[in-house]
Amino acid sequence: MADDPRHISEYSIIGIMNPEGKNEPTSLVKNFYERKKFKEVPYYVNIPPPMDLWYDKLYFGRVDRIQNGIILKQQSDNLKQLGNPEDNVFALNFVADAFNDLQANLLKAGNANLINKNHTVFYEINATKGLHDFSADLRTLRNTLKSRFHAWIASDVRTQESIVDFYSYIEELRNYLKAQVYTDPITRSGYVTSNSSSPLISGLVIEVGSGDCGDDKKKFDKFMRDPNFNYFAKAARKYGFLVDRNAPWRLIADPFSLPMLGYLDAYGVNEQSFFATYYHRTFHVDLENLREDLRFLYNEFVLRHPHIFVTAPGKIGCRTQSTGGKWSGPRPAAGYNVSTVVRKPAPPLITYTGAPALLSEASSANAIRWLDLYFKIRLQEEGITFTNYKHRFRQAVELYGVFDFNTATRFINNEIKPYLYNLNLGKKVLTSAPTSVRIGSVEDQTTVATEVENSSA
Repeated sequence: MADDPRHISEYSIIGIMNPEGKNEPTSLVKNFYERKKFKEVPYYVNIPPPMDLWYDKLYFGRVDRIQNGIILKQQSDNLKQLGNPEDNVFALNFVADAFNDLQANLLKAGNANLINKNHTVFYEINATKGLHDFSADLRTLRNTLKSRFHAWIASDVRTQESIVDFYSYIEELRNYLKAQVYTDPITRSGYVTSNSSSPLISGLVIEVGSGDCGDDKKKFDKFMRDPNFNYFAKAARKYGFLVDRNAPWRLIADPFSLPMLGYLDAYGVNEQSFFATYYHRTFHVDLENLREDLRFLYNEFVLRHPHIFVTAPGKIGCRTQSTGGKWSGPRPAAGYNVSTVVRKPAPPLITYTGAPALLSEASSANAIRWLDLYFKIRLQEEGITFTNYKHRFRQAVELYGVFDFNTATRFINNEIKPYLYNLNLGKKVLTSAPTSVRIGSVEDQTTVATEVENSSA
């Protein structure tokens, strides 16, 4: 356990005071030893235990209490700005209130000579970072998929000719993903449980300085040896924050601590309504966002490649495509005809949030195809293989047929959830390669027709 004094015996005092772990290329043996030292030495003694986002709370702010992926609702009334307007730093409203009180506490302590006012970063603190705009990350991931997939299409003429509309584009995407050459997340759920996402997307995190998380020596000397650090950590806890063990300039709101529950109460929010108030469960929004993302990619493809010219066997010397003695497209070899196919942009897609009885037979069949694509993408994102996939997918389809689309996606989420958490996410390398594990009870509520958004909060 981190910060357990029993770990200190194997390290010298000089070594403890000079942690040298770095992300930069160095001796693997030395870096293993230094990372292990920084992880095990009780640097945080006699102060509130910090939060460890590398080795313990890997998904804090990105999953709810039963491990559903969550993503912040885009509602401005849930947020508050910190500091000067031009700094553009935001946090959840109750977190901002707690931070303002902590900020005032440190100023009063300094003015009363209870803490050092000089040579410290923990006196007149200001928020340097807050909520990270995850929409920018999602656009980057979408553009990465676009560039790589479209390069795949361009590499083969038969593949290019096979794409005549949106659904043939999706079929080719299936083939591309089967090749397992693309490993970045595609869905919102895949994003929040990957290294592509940051703890700052939660709105629960505020930074009061800047440093390199991967340079143990610099963060130890600048922050952890600061004369006010112990007071800062204790005052932070008084207002419901924890210090990040591996980024000691970072404050993490503990929303269900007694101080933070008091700040939440001012907004009419409690422990039971917290997640429903501030977050979406990602599996609720995954599929519709996936469909819109793929529609966007297809329409971008059509914009750049509006026509294809398909060559097929024909009569010798036949010029069915000639006009005034000139070919309208690429001139075929003798005995072949060329036909032109115009690719049309995909129109807005229908929403599958209701029961299948409200859809046409064709639309319901399309909904099932989308469920299949979604299920397979989620498995690929998490590196999971089900030998009985057909059986599991059939269960999802049956739930869709009896209830609705959301019930089917909840089932898919529950099937994947027990396997998806990689305990090495975000870790700085010690020794072992990443491995997937089962975690405890992560089954969502019984799959029923009635949705209770905050039943697990």
